[in-house]
Amino acid sequence: MLAAVAAKVREFGGEATLSIIAAAEDDWEERLVKLVNRARDEEYEEVADTAERLLEEIARESRKSKFTLAALEEVEGEHERLERWLARVVARDVCGATGRAEAEKKLAADGQALDGFAETVQQREGTTNAEPTTAQEATE
Repeated sequence: MLAAVAAKVREFGGEATLSIIAAAEDDWEERLVKLVNRARDEEYEEVADTAERLLEEIARESRKSKFTLAALEEVEGEHERLERWLARVVARDVCGATGRAEAEKKLAADGQALDGFAETVQQREGTTNAEPTTAQEATE
């Protein structure tokens, strides 16, 4: 487990040296993992909360029938920013924090809502699918 932490430190340009020593306390590794996971879970929670707010924004724009390309670009940009943020947190998650699943679930819900919103915008704006509007459409 500590080798993985050292590898991540080196990956991000830091220096890490591992040594074998006798632990002064039996549960030191368990406490270290809990500390690291708590930090990642806080980040995952922030991503999930922000994803939830984006879902609310998409719903609000839909209720107001604000199906414009400008509104679509705004929510797409925020969704892409959340995807990048989540990827950075996942890269730092060397101990397998439990908050990841909830953040991924909320971001996936955003993606589904965004796809529906994009489809409605395209219908209302009379645009074609010559260029994919969302990341999911690009893979279809």
